[in-house]
Amino acid sequence: MSQGRCPVCEINLDARPPATIVLSTPRGNQAWGRCPECQSFFSTERYDLEQEVQHTRTRPWGMVESGNALNDYKGLMFEAILRALRGYAPTGSTLLDVGCSYGGFLQRAEREGYQVRGIDIVPEAVEYVRSQGIACDCAKSVEDLDIPENSQVIISVLDCNCYWPSQRKELRALHSRLCPGGLLVMRVVDTSWAVQIGFWLCRWFPKVGQHLCEKAVYDHRVSIPVRSLMRVVKQEGFEIIYTSPRDAMPSRYNSLKVRIAYAIGHFAWWVAGCFVAPGCVFLARKRAL
Repeated sequence: MSQGRCPVCEINLDARPPATIVLSTPRGNQAWGRCPECQSFFSTERYDLEQEVQHTRTRPWGMVESGNALNDYKGLMFEAILRALRGYAPTGSTLLDVGCSYGGFLQRAEREGYQVRGIDIVPEAVEYVRSQGIACDCAKSVEDLDIPENSQVIISVLDCNCYWPSQRKELRALHSRLCPGGLLVMRVVDTSWAVQIGFWLCRWFPKVGQHLCEKAVYDHRVSIPVRSLMRVVKQEGFEIIYTSPRDAMPSRYNSLKVRIAYAIGHFAWWVAGCFVAPGCVFLARKRAL
């Protein structure tokens, strides 16, 4: 059966079929493969928007009460991102938040003085954000929005690119909406190293390896090494100008184990350029053509 293209780097997988494993995830049993080029892991099932909306409604960020609780929980990360933005984009700038959920980042950015707007696939989340007096659109992709090209100073993508069916397609849409010199800020999860270990363990300890893979992929559609994602971002017309694993730590209430993991990841990144943190925040500037 045709494998199509890698959802991250878009190489043709028919000539180089990936090794696959069936994992039990919150979405059910899914076949996952590994791209031989960018080393990303991904679900091989076809993307269906309605199924994605229905699935998101079952997750904490897809329900109003728990979604608002997450807004408070992620306050440390939101504050760190806004602090980083201050050095690159003045208040008053336009800011579009992709996958805004119940608007926690938008509310903080608005208080900071930015002109904010959101987009999400869940209608209930969109209506809630609108009820807070913030413009918000219900759409699958930024390319579906009725906003001019070269109109946004900042576009934020926080914890949602792991659900995109095509990284390059979305990045191209973001690039087209950003003004020259505009900023893309992404907070991304990187558990690809754990999935890689799980794939390796499956050769000798199938149950242990499969369990590790399932915990690492969670309910995501892709698991991308940060370096691979940043390489694709650069290829799509951006210049990476700021990188911080420390800023990606979600909450001041994280467990000691999580805080240690981010501290080690931050130290390894800045000292040796080795990425081992659970997540990363980076800012990328749209290059002039």
